[in-house]
Amino acid sequence: MSEAKHTPGPWHIMPRGQVGCDSFPICEVYDADPRNDNPEQEANARLIAASPDLLAACKRLIDCLGPDGYHSTAGKPACDAARAAIARATT
Repeated sequence: MSEAKHTPGPWHIMPRGQVGCDSFPICEVYDADPRNDNPEQEANARLIAASPDLLAACKRLIDCLGPDGYHSTAGKPACDAARAAIARATT
């Protein structure tokens, strides 16, 4: 697979609903500031912040599939990584 062209993770939610890495904002989710009590926008910000992890987990899952679509022995750790990324995006 090709090298990533996006800002490398991990990403996190910053003040004022921004999502970024370290102190560099990547985007701002409108009305996602926790002080505004907008759960849908906060969930959107979490999903965006988890996207590098979700992408990496999906890549690992694809790498675990054999040419006929069978799982290799590396399948369990890859599935665990996917579950962790999904949890990060949804909790």
